[in-house]
Amino acid sequence: MSAEELSEWGVYIVEEQNPPAYNEQTESIELQPPSFVNGAWVQSWLVVAVSAEEIERRTTYRAASVRNQRNEYLANTDYTQLNDFKGNDFFLEQVRQIRQKLRDVPLQPGFPWDVVWPMAESEA
Repeated sequence: MSAEELSEWGVYIVEEQNPPAYNEQTESIELQPPSFVNGAWVQSWLVVAVSAEEIERRTTYRAASVRNQRNEYLANTDYTQLNDFKGNDFFLEQVRQIRQKLRDVPLQPGFPWDVVWPMAESEA
């Protein structure tokens, strides 16, 4: 059915809108009730600044989340630290450097919102 045919029954299409860009550290986004504009229902969003307490809560949560991800990355290479692990010197040095960079993630400027994850040279 067309939009015109639907409107005869009191049914209107809601035009979905993509959410706007916002800063997840300092803002929240809220879906607003649709409004009737030019014969169509339009979905809209509202970006709202959050309180200092909410920013602190979000930053604490984000830091814990980033550290958990970092710990998973470290755990994935824990086997290379065992005494009986046999690997060539180049590989072991690459793993050592990446593990150190992972441990240093919380020291990066912008942590926890702007994190640069280390990669092996072969992935760069």
